[in-house]
This record gives sequence, C-alpha cells and structure tokens, in this order.
Amino acid sequence: MGDQNDLTNSLTQVYSTYLHKLNIGHSAELFLADFLNPERSNLKNLANIIEKNQAYAHFFFLTDLIQSRKEALLDSEADQAEKAPPPLDKIVQLFGKKGSRNAMLYLRALRTLGEGLPKAEGEIISLKPHDKFKRALSIEEYSEDNRLTHTEYNYFGGLLWDWLIMIMNQSKDTPKSSLEYVEKLWKDATPIALMAYHLGGALKTFELGHYAFSAGLCVLLGNLMMSLLYPNDPNWLNFVESQKALGFQIGSSCFQIKETKTFPIMHHELNSLLFASFYPLKKAEKAMYYLHEPYQLQKKYPNDYTLAVILNLAFELYLKKEAIPKVKEIKFLLTPAQRRWMTEIGLKETHLQLAFQQSYPTGKKA
Repeated sequence: MGDQNDLTNSLTQVYSTYLHKLNIGHSAELFLADFLNPERSNLKNLANIIEKNQAYAHFFFLTDLIQSRKEALLDSEADQAEKAPPPLDKIVQLFGKKGSRNAMLYLRALRTLGEGLPKAEGEIISLKPHDKFKRALSIEEYSEDNRLTHTEYNYFGGLLWDWLIMIMNQSKDTPKSSLEYVEKLWKDATPIALMAYHLGGALKTFELGHYAFSAGLCVLLGNLMMSLLYPNDPNWLNFVESQKALGFQIGSSCFQIKETKTFPIMHHELNSLLFASFYPLKKAEKAMYYLHEPYQLQKKYPNDYTLAVILNLAFELYLKKEAIPKVKEIKFLLTPAQRRWMTEIGLKETHLQLAFQQSYPTGKKA
C-alpha cells in the first residue's frame, strides 16, 4: 500500500470530484422515504414534500407538462384570471408517483452538477429524465416486464450508474479509457444483479433482500472508480489484466494482496464510499465494503452478513461463468469459506444452479 499521503490524496480526489455530487438533498430523501413506504406513498404526502421546498415546487410548475395543461388544473376561473399556479397535489397527480420521483431526482442531479435547466421556450422547463437516467429507467422497465419484486429499489442501482456517468461526462479529467470501461462493465452488471436477486429470493427470510438486485448491479462500480483514480502509474486497467494473466481474478486473495501493495485504496472500499454517499443505497454500504470478507459481519451485523455473502457468491458465479457449464456442481468451484458461508445463510447447490440458469439462460456469457 502507498503511504498516508497517497491515501489522503486519493480520498480527497474521490470526494471532491465524485462523492459530494451524489448527494440527492434533504427534500429528495424525504420524498423517497415516503415513496418507498406503502403506508405513506400517496399523492398527497408526496405533494406536501415538494410544496415545502419552494424551488422544487416552482420548477414543477414551470415544466412543459404542467404549462400546457395549467388552466385545466386550476379550480376556478378566478384562479385562471390571476394566473395562480395549480395545487401541487394536482401537479403530482399529473406527473404520477414515478414521474414525480424521476423529475425530482433529475432536477437535483442537474443542480448538483451545476448544469442549467433544459428550457423549451422562455422560462418553460423541458424535463426529459430518460435522456440522463437511461439505465435506471431501463432496469425498472426490465424488472416490471419480468415481474421481479422490489422494482422501486432495482431502479436505484441503475440510477447510481447514471448519476456517476453524468459526473464522468461533465469532468474534463475523465480518462477516455474509463468511458470505454463503462460499457464493458455494464454488460456484466445485469447478470450479476440477477444472480444476487435469485440467490436472495431463495432464502426464507432476508431483511435486506430488496437491496440484492441493486447492490449486485453496482458491484463493478468500484472497478470503474479505480480506473478513474488510477489511469496512469499505477494504471488500474493494466493491473487487472496483468493479474488476470497470472490467473488471479478480482476479489481472490492473491489479487487483493497485490492490490493492497499497489494502490492506496481498494476497489471494494471505493464501492462502499459510493453507497455511503448515495442515500437510496446507503443501507447496503457495509455489505459492499465486506464483499470479499463477509465473515467480518457475521456476529455483529447478521443481515449485512447475509447480503455480503449473496453479493460475494453472485460475483464469484460471474467470474466462473465460463467454467460452470463444464462442472457437475457449482459448489466445487467455490472456496471452502464460500461453501461454509452459503450453508450458514441457508443456500444449497440447487439454489446456485437455478440462479445461474436464470441469469445466464444459455449457460454462456450473456
């Protein structure tokens, strides 16, 4: 590992360039808390939260969707004559719950990144969250089409990808290699998420099960962060390839030993920092930090331990995806520690087989 100054410099860079821009703000946190709570996820409560933040209320009113229908939303001719804004509950009703969520987070992302609001005409705002939140919305649509549970949480995994990519695209210091790396990693993100989802679904009780898909979707973001921090000397991408040539996959003990000696900070630590900084996924922070060493959570944080084991196994199945169709039992490709962990949380060989088949239906790389 590098000296303390190297670590300090790395943490300063990752915070100043990335982490502080993942802050969704207090109003959005309150909104999401109610949005995710079945007992409070109604239009009136959501409208009240937006109304308490005058900036959001004003921006919602100025959107092209509302401006084109504002007269129909007003309660009386007197309101129309005075050009009063429509009641927030009617505005939220027109947007819908998910549309309001998308609009609020989109507005926050633009503000956090210092980007101007997209204008349609004059002061009218043209909100197009699908332009920036492509992965979040595609994951949500995929989850609904395939009848996955916890769709609203699955969305947040895609959102973290989208938000981080927005930051990368804005920064002039983002290496071209990292932008290319995004697409390579994203291709493998959904199968890992599906494996985590199906492994978690096999458990009778799993209190953090609603985070399995989204956390699995983001397992590889630590690698992306390493490529952003270390594009030169040491070069993360070259390091990964050199270790792979030696037969050491990411997460293996040999890889981690070499990683510790080469870099001031490790990929899973960066992943944990991302989760800690991004409110919707903050509760999965511990599991992400101990992704490769779940046993450290077992006594004090049993729920986090279960999630960490799920993520560890999903990641391992991803690494061994080419070998799995060639063996009779997947568990023989796991380490003794991994076999013990899966038994401790209640998983069996059949669960591994089924999760792999559902994530890689052909038994080959997706």
